[in-house]
Amino acid sequence: MARRPPRRRAAGPRQRLPRRPGSSRGNLPGIGSGPPPSDDASGDGLALAERVHRVGGGRDGPDRLEYPVELRERGDHALGPLTAAVTDPLGLVARRYGYDDRRRVLVYPQLRPITAGGPLAGFVEGTARPDRQTFDSLREYVRGDALRDVHWKATAKQDDLVVVNFASESEGAVTVVAETVGSEGGAGSSDDRADAMASATASVVVHLLDAGVEVELVVPGGHLEAGVGERQRRAALALLARAPAGAVDGDAAARADVHVRAGERTTVEVAGRRLAFDALAEGASAPGSGRGDREVAA
Repeated sequence: MARRPPRRRAAGPRQRLPRRPGSSRGNLPGIGSGPPPSDDASGDGLALAERVHRVGGGRDGPDRLEYPVELRERGDHALGPLTAAVTDPLGLVARRYGYDDRRRVLVYPQLRPITAGGPLAGFVEGTARPDRQTFDSLREYVRGDALRDVHWKATAKQDDLVVVNFASESEGAVTVVAETVGSEGGAGSSDDRADAMASATASVVVHLLDAGVEVELVVPGGHLEAGVGERQRRAALALLARAPAGAVDGDAAARADVHVRAGERTTVEVAGRRLAFDALAEGASAPGSGRGDREVAA
């Protein structure tokens, strides 16, 4: 996160958010050290640093203040306004700065790597390998598309890259359906079940998309049309970041290729076979363990 204070207390600051947990940065007019910044509305799912990590700079320019923001919970959170108190190195002069800048931070569900060769392997080996002899149509390139699918003659006539759609690509989408189950008063709150549902579903969807599989997603109160590539990945994670607890309608559940249910435990059903999500995932996720890290929308 970057915050640049206005000159002479004029216009508001700028802010950049990291894609993964890490240091946030702000610029403060020139003094040398300071106590922790505070965010008057940081939201329940975010936590600010206990102490400033670095302050530097000089008389001719703004000092640089860094502090991490911990992404505690998925969802759409408020960040701001910011208040920071800074002092000179000797502690003789103290100043307080307020920045009335507010941002929304969308925190994606936590991801866990999926074990290769499990029940999802059939989708990866089948749907992700379309029949390249059957041409269907041309479409705009989406980040994540294979370069071998670029139609160079059509691209030469356009401003953007154009790729070939093969017939089986439009017919072989995998439908992933997710919901929470269980009565009121069961083990775990509805929020806990919604978080478990979102994490398991996000892990499955990202695993399939990374393998080139076209994925459609249905969750309580939301639906994402079938798609592939990085754009679909971001859209799926954004939908799952906001997905509440609840059930989907019977028609959606009936056509699921992959059905995720979160109750007292989280299960994944593929081709009539239901197993615990933990059996699909490669160990428990932990902060700093690669794909187990949380992400925020850029």
